[in-house]
Amino acid sequence: MIVWLLSFGIVIAGLIWAVSAVIRAICRRRFRWRHSRGLAILEERYARGDIARDEYLQKRRDIFTAADC
Repeated sequence: MIVWLLSFGIVIAGLIWAVSAVIRAICRRRFRWRHSRGLAILEERYARGDIARDEYLQKRRDIFTAADC
């Protein structure tokens, strides 16, 4: 009985891991396609010294949060 429950738990955990891995891959691909230009502009502005580090990190966080995933 315990072996059966343990096996069932391992199968469920594997399915959850697989689904979450697929969702993460889709989100990464979608993010790269939708936001790569905005992030590139932000990085250019930071590299030129137009914005401070704190502002850069906040805007970068905002871009990643807006990725819909």
